[in-house]
Amino acid sequence: MLKTTKRLMLVTLGSLCVILGVIGLAVPIMPTSPFLLVAAACYARSSDRLYNKLLANPLFGPMIREWREKGTVTRQVKWLSIGTIVISFTVSIVFFINHLVGRILMAFVGVVVILLLYRLPVSDRSET
Repeated sequence: MLKTTKRLMLVTLGSLCVILGVIGLAVPIMPTSPFLLVAAACYARSSDRLYNKLLANPLFGPMIREWREKGTVTRQVKWLSIGTIVISFTVSIVFFINHLVGRILMAFVGVVVILLLYRLPVSDRSET
């Protein structure tokens, strides 16, 4: 019973993360990669079928495999992520946050996220 409950929870969390990752493709401030990596980890522990299906996805599979096998991202993914953060956080700070403290906190979070992304190791394979 406990094993079945754990499996169901992992499948549910993984599926929720896939949904959030797909939403992240359209919503600039919402990340895609972290949700998909969590989904892959959940599926790897609960459902071979869903894990293999996620890895076989032509859009998500290569990024997930690269992270799981090498712990790296492509240079394109890294700079696209940083660019998205810069644009979305700047728009939020300029147009949507009216309080100085809120702007400072948002800028601080943006800088921290950018630094974390910048430190990610880049794969040495060529991008096409």
